[in-house]
Amino acid sequence: MIDSVAPETKDIGGRPRKSFDWNLVESLAIAESTVDFVAERLVIKEKKVISKNSIAAKVKLIERRIREKFDCTYVEYRSKKIENKRIQLRDWQWRAARGGNITMLIWLGKQYLGQSDKLDQSVEHSGEISAGKISQEKMDKILSDPESTKLAQELAIRLAGANSEGDGINGKDL
Repeated sequence: MIDSVAPETKDIGGRPRKSFDWNLVESLAIAESTVDFVAERLVIKEKKVISKNSIAAKVKLIERRIREKFDCTYVEYRSKKIENKRIQLRDWQWRAARGGNITMLIWLGKQYLGQSDKLDQSVEHSGEISAGKISQEKMDKILSDPESTKLAQELAIRLAGANSEGDGINGKDL
């Protein structure tokens, strides 16, 4: 009698397959990690020396295993995992909002209904805005005040110095 061996356990010879931590690959893909980062983490987990060659070999292994199992590249695999994460997150947000979470209700209102916290602070005016003229009487009063005269002189000196140096004057210099 011939022993029958199931095809998946049949020894086809050759080198045994390298170990591969699908949980780590999946969790890092969901976290939007690059294939190089995932490869580096696999090398570290195996306690091997990190080098360009060891990372490149792991990148090839990752790509090959994903191609075998899912028929896509790592980038496509990662995109699918990220999309699934977003769908799940959206579901959690809706559940939180339906449960009465005020913060989530506000956030969803901003995302889906165009609501915002911004207040319209625009000012409408008609006509031109002018600095206006100071009467001679007001000018004489300002110039007769010793404190105003001192401030005006300091300002004139600073403005003259700034203009001669070629740079402007800013508000904190006054």
